[in-house]
Amino acid sequence: MEQKELHIWMGENYPNKNALLLTVEETEKKLQANYISVNTVQPHFCSTDWLVRGYRIFVHMLDDKVVEIKLGYIGNCTREVKVSTALEKMMLSNCFGKATRDYEV
Repeated sequence: MEQKELHIWMGENYPNKNALLLTVEETEKKLQANYISVNTVQPHFCSTDWLVRGYRIFVHMLDDKVVEIKLGYIGNCTREVKVSTALEKMMLSNCFGKATRDYEV
Protein backbone atom coordinates (compact mmCIF):
# COMPACT_ATOMS: atom_id res chain seq x y z
CA MET A 1 0.00 0.00 0.00
CA GLU A 2 1.33 3.42 -0.96
CA GLN A 3 1.90 6.00 1.75
CA LYS A 4 -0.49 8.95 1.52
CA GLU A 5 1.02 12.44 1.63
CA LEU A 6 -0.43 15.86 2.34
CA HIS A 7 1.74 18.79 1.24
CA ILE A 8 0.88 22.25 2.57
CA TRP A 9 2.55 25.09 0.68
CA MET A 10 3.09 28.31 2.64
CA GLY A 11 5.14 30.12 -0.01
CA GLU A 12 4.87 30.40 -3.77
CA ASN A 13 7.47 27.88 -4.92
CA TYR A 14 5.06 25.20 -6.11
CA PRO A 15 6.62 22.68 -8.49
CA ASN A 16 3.33 22.06 -10.30
CA LYS A 17 0.76 24.83 -9.98
CA ASN A 18 -1.80 22.78 -11.93
CA ALA A 19 -1.86 20.13 -9.16
CA LEU A 20 -2.24 22.69 -6.36
CA LEU A 21 -5.57 22.86 -4.53
CA LEU A 22 -6.51 26.43 -3.68
CA THR A 23 -9.76 26.07 -1.77
CA VAL A 24 -10.83 24.29 1.40
CA GLU A 25 -13.54 22.48 -0.55
CA GLU A 26 -11.16 21.11 -3.20
CA THR A 27 -8.69 19.96 -0.58
CA GLU A 28 -11.31 18.33 1.64
CA LYS A 29 -12.76 16.44 -1.33
CA LYS A 30 -9.37 14.94 -2.30
CA LEU A 31 -8.48 14.02 1.29
CA GLN A 32 -11.86 12.41 1.93
CA ALA A 33 -11.39 10.38 -1.28
CA ASN A 34 -8.00 9.14 0.06
CA TYR A 35 -5.87 10.53 -2.75
CA ILE A 36 -2.26 9.36 -2.45
CA SER A 37 -0.80 12.87 -2.84
CA VAL A 38 -2.61 16.11 -1.99
CA ASN A 39 -1.04 19.56 -2.47
CA THR A 40 -2.79 22.57 -0.97
CA VAL A 41 -2.23 26.17 0.13
CA GLN A 42 -4.73 25.75 2.99
CA PRO A 43 -2.98 25.70 6.40
CA HIS A 44 -6.27 24.56 7.95
CA PHE A 45 -5.41 20.99 6.95
CA CYS A 46 -2.33 20.90 9.16
CA SER A 47 -4.20 18.72 11.63
CA THR A 48 -3.60 15.55 13.59
CA ASP A 49 -6.88 14.29 12.12
CA TRP A 50 -5.04 13.63 8.86
CA LEU A 51 -2.10 11.98 10.67
CA VAL A 52 -4.54 9.59 12.35
CA ARG A 53 -6.14 8.86 8.95
CA GLY A 54 -2.78 7.73 7.58
CA TYR A 55 -1.45 10.86 5.86
CA ARG A 56 2.12 12.04 6.24
CA ILE A 57 2.05 15.84 6.45
CA PHE A 58 4.77 17.97 4.90
CA VAL A 59 4.79 21.75 5.26
CA HIS A 60 6.76 23.70 2.65
CA MET A 61 7.90 26.81 4.53
CA LEU A 62 8.48 30.33 3.23
CA ASP A 63 12.26 29.79 3.38
CA ASP A 64 11.91 26.69 1.12
CA LYS A 65 12.56 24.24 3.97
CA VAL A 66 10.25 21.23 4.18
CA VAL A 67 9.16 19.99 7.59
CA GLU A 68 7.40 16.70 8.21
CA ILE A 69 4.75 17.11 10.89
CA LYS A 70 4.37 14.04 13.09
CA LEU A 71 3.63 13.10 16.66
CA GLY A 72 6.37 13.86 19.18
CA TYR A 73 8.96 16.63 19.12
CA ILE A 74 9.81 18.28 15.79
CA GLY A 75 13.05 20.16 15.18
CA ASN A 76 13.52 23.19 17.41
CA CYS A 77 9.89 23.31 18.56
CA THR A 78 9.75 23.00 22.34
CA ARG A 79 6.17 21.76 22.39
CA GLU A 80 5.31 18.12 21.86
CA VAL A 81 2.83 17.25 19.12
CA LYS A 82 0.06 15.02 20.49
CA VAL A 83 -3.17 13.81 18.89
CA SER A 84 -5.00 16.60 20.76
CA THR A 85 -2.59 19.32 19.57
CA ALA A 86 -3.84 22.28 17.50
CA LEU A 87 -1.27 21.82 14.74
CA GLU A 88 -2.48 24.68 12.57
CA LYS A 89 -1.95 27.17 15.41
CA MET A 90 1.51 25.78 16.14
CA MET A 91 2.46 25.98 12.47
CA LEU A 92 1.14 29.53 12.03
CA SER A 93 3.07 30.66 15.11
CA ASN A 94 6.24 29.44 13.32
CA CYS A 95 6.89 26.68 15.86
CA PHE A 96 8.08 24.28 13.13
CA GLY A 97 9.79 26.86 10.90
CA LYS A 98 9.02 29.98 8.89
CA ALA A 99 5.40 29.37 7.90
CA THR A 100 4.35 33.02 8.12
CA ARG A 101 5.97 36.43 8.15
CA ASP A 102 3.95 37.41 11.25
CA TYR A 103 6.42 35.93 13.76
CA GLU A 104 10.15 35.50 13.86
CA VAL A 105 11.50 32.00 14.43
